Amino acid sequence: MGDKLGQRAEKNLAKKRVQVRITLLGGSRSGKTSLINAFVNNAFSEQYMETKQPTLYYAVLSTLEEDAKPTDPKFNTLIEIEDTPGSDRMDPQELAQYFDPWWPRNEALAEKRPPRITPTQNAHKPFSAIDAPTGTHNDVGTRVIRCEEGDHAGKFFCDPKDQNKDKEAKCGPLEQFGDRVGKQCKSCRRFQESIHPTGQYAPFVKQRMAFVFCYDSTDENSYFEALKCFNAYQDKLNKKMDIKQRPVLYLVGTKTDLSVIDEARGDHESPHQVFQEINEHVQDFAKAKSEEGKGVSAWTVSALQFRNVTRFFKVIMMDLRSKEPLWKLNPLGEQEDGDDARNGCSLQ
Repeated sequence: MGDKLGQRAEKNLAKKRVQVRITLLGGSRSGKTSLINAFVNNAFSEQYMETKQPTLYYAVLSTLEEDAKPTDPKFNTLIEIEDTPGSDRMDPQELAQYFDPWWPRNEALAEKRPPRITPTQNAHKPFSAIDAPTGTHNDVGTRVIRCEEGDHAGKFFCDPKDQNKDKEAKCGPLEQFGDRVGKQCKSCRRFQESIHPTGQYAPFVKQRMAFVFCYDSTDENSYFEALKCFNAYQDKLNKKMDIKQRPVLYLVGTKTDLSVIDEARGDHESPHQVFQEINEHVQDFAKAKSEEGKGVSAWTVSALQFRNVTRFFKVIMMDLRSKEPLWKLNPLGEQEDGDDARNGCSLQ
C-alpha cells in the first residue's frame, strides 16, 4: 500500500514544473555569468562584462536519478538563476541581503501560499505580478510613494492614503510626520533596496534554495574571496535558528580550461600548479565542513569547454529533490481544502 502511494506521488510530481532558485556568489571575474550563460544559452563570450546589478536567468530541466530507469518519473523544474555583482565590490550590508533566503520579500510573504488563479488572471504571470503591481506596492501590499524634495528626496514611503490608520509605527518623511523624521518601515526599506536603474528587482520563486560560491580555479585571490563569502554566509546562517530547511551549498571552481600542464617550465606559479593546490585545499575544506555538519560540495567546471556544466546543475536538482521543505508549498503533501485537491488551482 505504501509503495503504491509513493509511486503515485512521484507520478503526480512529474506532471508539475517545480520552481527553484539558485544564487551564484563570488568575486569579480570568478566566472559566475559565464557559467550561467553556458547552461542557459549554451553560449560563451570571450568579452568580459561586469555584472553591476543582480540579474535573473531562467531555464527548464528534467532530471532522473543516476540509477533510475528511463520510464521512472522525472523531476521537472523551472530554475530561476540569480547572478550577482562581485562580492568584493559590495559592502557587507549589501552582500548580506543575498544571504537572506527571502530578500527582497519578507519571510511571511515568501512563505505565503500563492493566490488562486481566476479565469480573468494571466496564469503565466509570476507570483510577484499577481500579488501586487510591480513597482507600486511594498511586500505587505501597501502602496508606496517617492519623496521628491527635502532631505529624503528619492526615498520611498508608505502612501498616507493607503496606510492603516491604526498602525503604531508611521512611515513617512518630515513633511508627513514631524515627530518621525524620515522614518521608513521595514517593508519600504526592502522596497528601496530592491530598486535598481533597470527597475524593481522582483524574483518570483519564493526563496533561495541553493548557493553556489564561484571562484577562478587558477587564481588564489579569487578562491580566497569565495571562501570569505562562504564563511560570511555561514556566520549569517548560524544567527537564523528558525530556518526549517537549510539551502544546499557548493564551492565551484571555474575556468578549468586555463589549467594547462607545462612541465618544461616547472613554474610553481603556473595556472596548473595553482589549480592543483587550490583543488587539494577545497577538497579538504569541503570534507572538514561536512564533518562539522555544514555540508558543502566542491566542483570544477569550464564554461568555455562546457565541461561539467549541465551535469552540475542536474546534481543541484537531485540534491534539491530530497529537500522538499525548500520548494514544496505543502512539505507534508496535504491539501488545504477539497477544491485545491480537485482543481489544482494554485501555483506550484
